[in-house]
Amino acid sequence: MVADWVRAARTLALSVGDFTMVLPHERWLNDRLMEFTFEPSDPLAATMILVASPNQLIFFAGRGTRFELESPARAAGEAEDLARAVAAGRLTERVGRHRVRFEVDLGDGNEASGSSTIRRDQRDVEGGTYRYAPYPDLTCV
Repeated sequence: MVADWVRAARTLALSVGDFTMVLPHERWLNDRLMEFTFEPSDPLAATMILVASPNQLIFFAGRGTRFELESPARAAGEAEDLARAVAAGRLTERVGRHRVRFEVDLGDGNEASGSSTIRRDQRDVEGGTYRYAPYPDLTCV
């Protein structure tokens, strides 16, 4: 039997895959943690990653954008809004030596923003401002 949180996470990933026209790559990180990666065909567009657990959904994009959300079932709408904005090319990141400041224009007059430390796999990223391209086959705006 598939747990409710797994079903909710997979439904969300398929929804994001539908409007981005990118097939999500699913992998289990451990017995209570799933990851879905969305790699756009345009290298100038931001990769998105959803990490789901029974109690939390974490949305990653670009070089350091990170939003910690509620459970997959409760955060699906917010995660979809973030994914639509990133896929539409409305993510800007300012990369410093150890931190990334990010802004996502949600397209409705609102903005989601924050900052995070640079992930280890991103430490060689040059500092500066990054504005990402939209996903090439996007079916939403």
